[in-house]
Amino acid sequence: MIEVRTSSIHGRGAFAAVDIPEGTAFHVAHLMVFGCEEVAAINATSIGAYVFYIEDCPNGGAHDHVGLAMSPISFINHGVPSNSAFVVDPAALTVTFTALSDIPAGQELTIDYGDFAAKLGISG
Repeated sequence: MIEVRTSSIHGRGAFAAVDIPEGTAFHVAHLMVFGCEEVAAINATSIGAYVFYIEDCPNGGAHDHVGLAMSPISFINHGVPSNSAFVVDPAALTVTFTALSDIPAGQELTIDYGDFAAKLGISG
């Protein structure tokens, strides 16, 4: 349902390969999980911009427990308003993406990075 192509937003992006109706859960990605002790090293690389928050580290650790989506959806760019939402399932170690509106084939998929956008220096 998704493909990676050159994006007008940033670098490469994830695009709808078929029409996706509003409310459709269109992709589930498994997460490669990084332990709390690894997150500082991950954040020091470009990979840090592609991870999804899973949960806080135990014992008040300085970093969050994060995961990298092991699929083309990792290329989904930030957009406000976005046309997709995502939910991380910490138990299953997956992230599920759902269409917030009808998304025609060929349209770039976007999510709202929330507070993470400011950390990356992204506006809007």
